[in-house]
Amino acid sequence: MVKRNTRQKRIIMDAVCSLDHPSATAVYERVQAIDPKISRSTVFRVLSDEAAAGKLLRLHINGTDDRFDPTLTSHCHIRCRVCGKVEDIMTDIATDMSSDIEGSHGYSVEYCDVVFYGICPDCKDKTNSVQTA
Repeated sequence: MVKRNTRQKRIIMDAVCSLDHPSATAVYERVQAIDPKISRSTVFRVLSDEAAAGKLLRLHINGTDDRFDPTLTSHCHIRCRVCGKVEDIMTDIATDMSSDIEGSHGYSVEYCDVVFYGICPDCKDKTNSVQTA
């Protein structure tokens, strides 16, 4: 069954692309500002459907709600343990690791999800400001 590209779906996908690794709730809040008639269940269903169809990455990151990422090329993520911000890290590490695993263990890697945890520059600056005051 072919899914239609409805106005609601376009608004939802535009919201995902305009936010940085948003949760479904953050997408819903953005969508509500554009069209309050779009329900929470519609937003959550579209995000799930698009992730299942391979049009979005659904990120399961410890300590946070699932996040959604429109960048489908191989990459890693980093999450700030203070503010929860999630960012892309464009690196070949995931590709290199997948190749190593395929070569040494014989698996055919279909997907790799690498998440680094640390403190973002903004939170690090705030921490340093508090310590020096």
